[in-house]
Amino acid sequence: MFASPTFERHAVVYQHFRHLGWTPKPGLNYGAHYVLYHGSAAEFHSEYIVYVQLEEVSSWNTIQTLTRIAVDVKKTALLCTVTTTSTTSTTNYPADLTFGVYVFHDVQYMVEAVAIRFWDASAADDPQSCIFQPQPVLPKKKTKKKRAKRPKHLEGDASTGSKNST
Repeated sequence: MFASPTFERHAVVYQHFRHLGWTPKPGLNYGAHYVLYHGSAAEFHSEYIVYVQLEEVSSWNTIQTLTRIAVDVKKTALLCTVTTTSTTSTTNYPADLTFGVYVFHDVQYMVEAVAIRFWDASAADDPQSCIFQPQPVLPKKKTKKKRAKRPKHLEGDASTGSKNST
């Protein structure tokens, strides 16, 4: 269907997250393929870093790099795999952040993701500490734009443009 297997996987993962209401943007700053925003990228911080696996198994270097970056920027890394089958079943699977099944041009695509998040050791005694919880949506801070100072040669009398008006 698509021009290349790489494009195919990226397009399916992109559509998966758009279907769930997320806004995927390029994730090159984080060493990944996408970052996910829940709403406008201008108003909210991204919550997830998405890496689309091209092989069945990612190297430990890749996983460790993504995990370290995700911890540093307080995001969750999602390692996504896409599998295809030519037979389409009529079973309706519920889609969520880590799973989805889609059919494009009689080809069934299954998106599976593994979420990797830092673990807070101080919460180890809490029985809910190992259960995946959605992250809170963090709005961006609104900053007032500062007015630029006028250059010294423009200060003074507005009509003449000089300090001395004689």
